[in-house]
Amino acid sequence: MSANVIMPTIEERESLMREKNPKYTGFTPRPTEKLASRRKPKSMLDIECSHYLRTDHEQFVHGHPHMGYKLWLEAGKHAPPFPLNSDSNFNSNVWRNFRKEYGFHNTAEGRKIGDIIATMYPLNIPAPSRVGAHTFDKYLRESKVFRNEKFEALAINRTRADVKDFKRLRVKSDARNPPLDELGNILPPENFKKYEHRFIPPPPAPPTPPRPTRK
Repeated sequence: MSANVIMPTIEERESLMREKNPKYTGFTPRPTEKLASRRKPKSMLDIECSHYLRTDHEQFVHGHPHMGYKLWLEAGKHAPPFPLNSDSNFNSNVWRNFRKEYGFHNTAEGRKIGDIIATMYPLNIPAPSRVGAHTFDKYLRESKVFRNEKFEALAINRTRADVKDFKRLRVKSDARNPPLDELGNILPPENFKKYEHRFIPPPPAPPTPPRPTRK
């Protein structure tokens, strides 16, 4: 490359520069002359770089998933580490350590002050209680907590709706890592019963009678 060649600056290559020679009416360049001033077409690499620059690295959808997502998938393969006899200061939030190491931000960018304080000083979540058949729904139905029947029915319906949401979330949690067989196929549930396909063929059509012969 000779020393007389003047390379364009970054501002000239990236920014939208005004045209040096303004075009007046009736003196616009021909289509063949516009090819010399046409901008370089965007390639897939340019699109990927622009997408990476304007997107947070934790929410980046291309490439390998971030560490928090991998830990979330790995945690779904094991039973929850809930001890039988927990201490008073036990915290059930198992994602606390993962969140502190990966993705912990205490900046105020796009967040409220209450969210920042809740992130810096999280509350301890107690261990889950094993109530069995003695649920909160049963307690509301058998005790006289509410004197008004309308409020009692409203509380019972809300409790049953929460139980349905818990079951739905449980199904979604199990769908992260479903059980697989040796071939990699998803195993059906334990009480799943597959019925055989019963195809009853239609009866054969009766034979066509012969045409009557003409005399």
